[in-house]
Amino acid sequence: MAKYVTIPSSRMTELFESIRSGVTSRGGSVESKVAGKEVVWDIRPPQRQALVRIYTSLGVGNATARAVGKDAIRIVVGALLSEGRFRPVQKAKRVFRTAPEKDTEEERVAFFMDRFRTEIRNAYASAKEVVACPKCAAPMLRRTAKKDEHEFLGCSQFPKCGGTRKLLQNAKKACRAGRENN
Repeated sequence: MAKYVTIPSSRMTELFESIRSGVTSRGGSVESKVAGKEVVWDIRPPQRQALVRIYTSLGVGNATARAVGKDAIRIVVGALLSEGRFRPVQKAKRVFRTAPEKDTEEERVAFFMDRFRTEIRNAYASAKEVVACPKCAAPMLRRTAKKDEHEFLGCSQFPKCGGTRKLLQNAKKACRAGRENN
């Protein structure tokens, strides 16, 4: 049975510094900031339109993540629009701070951190797949046509830019699978 685990902020910081080292060595970037009372990390693959935003559940200056059972860590693949707003391009992935019962609290923390790192890697891979608009190079988002409800890619800068692309057959399957799994 899984139970909530308290994550020390030092372990989160270690994880993000490790990620920063790997991402920046490949030409990407990692930034942390404060949003409200929470530490937020942005991980951007090199030369890509999208980024991974992680809402950590770490309060500013706190030694641990918020109290267990309060919320989940959220991982969102999205894009920064020209006016600086963040726009999700996929549904947020909630990562609950749970781990199976182990012999020690440290083993439980390690189990969670491994699972969390895997979720970040998956989101990073998704961010690398976001397509650039052929007209303005902004990120494209999955859209549904009002007229016949077919899916397509539309520019995130709409209505300023009307760039569109057809979804490839594999992308359509991935879109449907993503909706069914979320």
